Amino acid sequence: MSATLIIKEQFKHIISNFKDYFLIALPLIIGQVIVLQGEGIFDTYSDNYAFLAIYILVVILYVYYIFRFAVNLHRLVILQEKNNYYSPLKQKKVTLFYFLYLLIYFLVMLLVIVLVQIIDGLLNANYAIYAWLYLYIMIIVSFLYSIYGFILPEIAIGNKVSLKSSRHKSKGYRKILFYQFLILYVPFWIFDRIVKTVVPVSDSLLFNFIYAIIFAFLTSLFIGSLSRTYLIANEQNSE
Repeated sequence: MSATLIIKEQFKHIISNFKDYFLIALPLIIGQVIVLQGEGIFDTYSDNYAFLAIYILVVILYVYYIFRFAVNLHRLVILQEKNNYYSPLKQKKVTLFYFLYLLIYFLVMLLVIVLVQIIDGLLNANYAIYAWLYLYIMIIVSFLYSIYGFILPEIAIGNKVSLKSSRHKSKGYRKILFYQFLILYVPFWIFDRIVKTVVPVSDSLLFNFIYAIIFAFLTSLFIGSLSRTYLIANEQNSE
């Protein structure tokens, strides 16, 4: 099965199970709209410490439910689990483990980006080298994702994980994961950077709401396609 066919199957799954996907995504959509409006909120209520404390709490909950959103999606596609989407105690250990794994991953990427910026500054290349190296970083990230991406759904469904087992399970599916990353994540990442540069996101509640819905849908497509690929790999390996 090709990457595009898996993405199409996941698209159909979202449409046919729209209610569950919407319920899973609802905290993400609400949280993202609030966070995108954050600049305006801080300007308006900068002296209201009680309000700012509530806002910070909302942001913390939003961050938690980003990872809970991913875990719920994995479990919906792989286990057909359709309950307790909002309980903060449900799957808390799995969500924390999921967060820690991605945190380590992003810290490594951040270190690479900082090193690129330092090199670019030393060479005084006016960001030319930085732009090219950032492109290479995206390719490297997609390559690593193709090898170790299966760790994420395994964590989400509560399986024991290791880098070795992920490499083993991804054999035969690495091109599929690589293409999924390039097809779904990279174009949206570029679009996201352009939009946030051009549009003053804190000025339009309607724009932020539409943006949050698009983000939730594409993320559901991306995570769901990973889960679907993992499910296919598991079925093939068990035969």
